[in-house]
Amino acid sequence: MTHITVAVPACNEAERILSHLKALDLAAASVKARVSVYVFANNCRDETAERAANFHADHADIVVERAELEAPDRTAGAARRLAVLRALVAVPRTDLIVTTDADSEMRPDCLEACRTEIGAGADLVCGTISFSPTPELRHAPGLRRYDRTAGPYADLMRELRFAVDVMCGRQLPGATPHYTTSGACIALTRALHDRIGGLPRVPCGEDRALVRLAEQCGAHVSYSRNAHSVVSARLVGRAIGGMADTLCRRLGADDPDCDEAFLTTRAARRAWGAARAAAAEGRHPVLPNASRPMRLSELERELPRMQAFLTSEVRPVLASAAHAASPRVA
Repeated sequence: MTHITVAVPACNEAERILSHLKALDLAAASVKARVSVYVFANNCRDETAERAANFHADHADIVVERAELEAPDRTAGAARRLAVLRALVAVPRTDLIVTTDADSEMRPDCLEACRTEIGAGADLVCGTISFSPTPELRHAPGLRRYDRTAGPYADLMRELRFAVDVMCGRQLPGATPHYTTSGACIALTRALHDRIGGLPRVPCGEDRALVRLAEQCGAHVSYSRNAHSVVSARLVGRAIGGMADTLCRRLGADDPDCDEAFLTTRAARRAWGAARAAAAEGRHPVLPNASRPMRLSELERELPRMQAFLTSEVRPVLASAAHAASPRVA
């Protein structure tokens, strides 16, 4: 990987774009490759483009393009897809394309961590994200109730996903990957991008859709804990379905919708059976999304059932796979 291009879709981010670019410039200083930053200033009504164009970077080349997206392309998913496509046109020598968000700050070693994972054989790298919640979020009773159930449920869904990945050879037995999938910290090779025809055409959730598409075509996905971005915890976002939108819904609802990746136990059992059959035939199964997101009250009822399902049916398979993969001592 000799040239990395960071694609940044930005809509009305004048307040944060300079701190974002400063963080990217520091990350560029620490990576063993040339770095270009492509700012896709779409539908801006502030000085995002002007501030980005006037930013002096010491370690990266900054390219800024202004655009007016019309419906139905005025969505987060379309903006990221177009940002990546146009970045590759603007910087044709790109080997590795990285996506991030204009309100995030990339850690200094993030780009090098992505480059290292790709150099080790990954086609796509998913990093981690973090944010500092405001007091309003930290002490909100609804969000605290949500986290008490959604946190353990997310752990169980990660364990189920890992079992599927181990069965079909996408992951080796061992520690469960973090499985965080955020457009604020994703990298993919130019070859994979061209192979799958670019990022999926979806209005939102484009990060998860990208990983799902990559897994289905047999690409090697790495979940790096060294690649990391800090994202904002704002409640007024720029895109429907984004983090701010999700936080607001959970903050104000008595019984909010849960993550669409959370399956009921019945659906998880069906998906597990289908995945085992597909893996036995040499295919690359992926867990489906829920046909309808569960409400939090439903999730609370499902949690003990899902725990029992993992204990009785999934963990024995994982344990057998780990035993088969462990080295034998003569």
